[in-house]
Amino acid sequence: MAETKKRNLTDVAEAALQEDIITGRLRPLERITEAEIAHRLGISRAPVREALRLLDRDGLIERSSQGFIVSEITLEEAEDIFATIAFIEELYTRRATPRLMQDDVIRLRKVLADMKTIADSGNVAGYSAVNKAFHQIIKDACPNKSLLELVDTVGKRTSRYRRFAVGIPGHLQRSVIDHSRIVDEIEKGDAAAAGRAARKTALETFKRVRKALHYTGRIT
Repeated sequence: MAETKKRNLTDVAEAALQEDIITGRLRPLERITEAEIAHRLGISRAPVREALRLLDRDGLIERSSQGFIVSEITLEEAEDIFATIAFIEELYTRRATPRLMQDDVIRLRKVLADMKTIADSGNVAGYSAVNKAFHQIIKDACPNKSLLELVDTVGKRTSRYRRFAVGIPGHLQRSVIDHSRIVDEIEKGDAAAAGRAARKTALETFKRVRKALHYTGRIT
């Protein structure tokens, strides 16, 4: 029972810190201390320590001479991460396509309609949620669970960079168009084309991330 409670508290701490890092509330190179986080969340330091270990493993934070700091934002990392996630998304979409039935396509079309409505409203947080729902439908049909574990790990680091793309005018609307192409190919049953569309969607997002990093002065 005690171990289960600790695990739950670790999940709470990890989720809170991950959200702070992805949204930018914790800035790159900002120091993170166990005591401060434990006090803020109202929990002991042990689950916070474990959460920090997990975030370090996932590349969201790193060790320094003073403890843990938030990992830096760099173009090199963004390029590597998006190249990786593009490859992975192509693979799982390709594997999932033959297993996606007409009911799944209908669900994807429904989520896509929600994505368009939310994109037009400019609700970034809402768009992120429905975007995850879109990809989850596809991932649920992928039989390669090891591949999906990679998606979860790399996806956390990708999320840090995706938020920069929303600053580019029209990004959400273009994202909807990119995702509609994925559904079109899935509906045709063309696994290879669906995979290519998924890969292109990720790489197009990277182009906008790169542009945003230039605009914000994070890279020159």
